Amino acid sequence: PVLRAERAPVIAPPRLALAPLAAMRWRSAADMIRFRAETRPAELLERPAIVARFGKRVVALVADAPAAHRILGPHQAAFPKAQLQSALGRAAFGPGISGVGGACNARQRQALSWATAGGRGRALGDFAAEAAEDAVARWRRAGRIDLYREMSALALQIVWASLFGDERWHGADPAVDAASDRLRACRVDDFVASGQVMRDLASHFEDSGRWRMTPPDNPFHAIACKDGLAGDAPLSRAELRANAAVFAGSGHVTTGLCMAWTAWLLAGHPADQDRVADEIGGQGAGRSPWLRAAMSEALRLFPPGAETMRDARAPLRAGDQDIPAGALLLVSIYALHRGPARWDAPDDFSPGRFGPGAARPVPGAYLPFSGGANGCPGAGSAWAEALPVLRR
Repeated sequence: PVLRAERAPVIAPPRLALAPLAAMRWRSAADMIRFRAETRPAELLERPAIVARFGKRVVALVADAPAAHRILGPHQAAFPKAQLQSALGRAAFGPGISGVGGACNARQRQALSWATAGGRGRALGDFAAEAAEDAVARWRRAGRIDLYREMSALALQIVWASLFGDERWHGADPAVDAASDRLRACRVDDFVASGQVMRDLASHFEDSGRWRMTPPDNPFHAIACKDGLAGDAPLSRAELRANAAVFAGSGHVTTGLCMAWTAWLLAGHPADQDRVADEIGGQGAGRSPWLRAAMSEALRLFPPGAETMRDARAPLRAGDQDIPAGALLLVSIYALHRGPARWDAPDDFSPGRFGPGAARPVPGAYLPFSGGANGCPGAGSAWAEALPVLRR
């Protein structure tokens, strides 16, 4: 073993520069709903909720762990996916799982369960490692890379090979590289434009005949069938097309962001990077608990979805705040993950929070993939894909 002196962090993780509540200029519910640093008060990090009324419309920012657990956990039926969130998802992708709620959402998730099955995770990890080998070789030749762009593009290539191919790695696909370049040109907040890129890629999957490469049990194998997918949980052709775009986009954004932030944070914290490297060197493709801890901590600091919306069909109490039925709830995952009452030194990168022997966060305090029936269906796939890439 090599003895190393303690190596201090060389970067501090960035945080949003939140203004005080008194500086908020919410002229309408739409102003408050739009997630921006200037629309989120600093007090949200310390208060359980902030409630505002716009005429008859009540909007509540929720940052209380027990309330978040109630909303997304055992009482989620009283707090369904917000109609507004479904409308935004439908505008971006069409009638897929991001654009519908209730029984329709449940049916689609059941039909698409093949895409998130545990056995697939093992196969996904195998060719994710192959894809990472190719990417790392290219990055070494380049010498300097845009980490977010490269990780996001790699994540999309892996999703393309797994969900929209024969589950083997054949090298980077130029069509996916072109889609990644188009996504790069989209504004970060323009979900409709980004969604259109993913819808175009899904159309290419269908029009090029690539769907024929997929196994027959892959639901997207039926994308060219005019009647869609038959079975106990059928999908129309429009639903298949929309979900092809949703799954491609989710893999690109969610997994790409996670891999990029984890790698960047480890690079800026040499002692943590050394520990992960020693672990990988000793275990190879084992469980890698410290790499998992680093990825978990990256997801805490930079959750792929900063908020999730729910409609309150029942009244809710968040700490000392009473929120009436009928309110639009914005569960602030960012504030839950950065609140000083829940985390010691919340803005620091500290993988030990999730390391071997660490206590589990209280329910509702850690929601990197949201939660409940409308949580991210690809959370398991994100882990299966990201860990082999980060090991490499």
